[in-house]
Amino acid sequence: LVQAAAVLLMFYFGGLKLLTVGNLIGVGSIGTWFFAPAITVVAVIGVINAINMADGIDGHAGFISLIAFVAYAYVAHESALWEQYQLLLALTGGVTAFLTLNARSPLLKRAKTFFGDAGSIVMGFTIAWFAVDLSQGDERTFASICALWVVVLPLCDCVSLMIRRRLSGGSMFAADRLHLHHYLLMRGASVGQATMVSTAGNLVCAAIGIIGWKLRVPEPIMFVGFVAL
Repeated sequence: LVQAAAVLLMFYFGGLKLLTVGNLIGVGSIGTWFFAPAITVVAVIGVINAINMADGIDGHAGFISLIAFVAYAYVAHESALWEQYQLLLALTGGVTAFLTLNARSPLLKRAKTFFGDAGSIVMGFTIAWFAVDLSQGDERTFASICALWVVVLPLCDCVSLMIRRRLSGGSMFAADRLHLHHYLLMRGASVGQATMVSTAGNLVCAAIGIIGWKLRVPEPIMFVGFVAL
């Protein structure tokens, strides 16, 4: 409830709302009407929790955030949205610097700094903010479904995990070791390897979203691919 209230207030005063989800089924743009504030809150909290849940091993949430910021910076540049572009470049630099002390590497055997809940929540909120900002409005060409492709893997992980928890009779919000990165660790990958495998997957999905936007792939096709994944 606190997250919902905070998101609603910040988006209300920031003037951003999810006014349309795009032409997902080929019948024209689907508006959110007077449900816009509620849908915006649900969507943003979904992204926040997806990034928060991804922050389970060193470097994982950081690389997801970095990919999202780079992808959205490219969109902002191509859309001549210079204020957003400059902010996203700053965020890209900040997360890159953070990863030098957080991601495992031959030079860094253990992380020296961490996002924590506060950091991952801020990253999730920022990613959601730009996903909405770059896709909503008369002068925007970036489709909402393409924006979602940039973060589809953490969203899939979050939603599927909550469903599995519910089906097993547990709480959807209880901590466990059933995330994608935990699965990779159980399959024998090291922390660094699990992070790199997930990062590669996120890069591919973000590239699909950006390329789909640039080539003007019909939104229903992008939506079907998103749902299938």
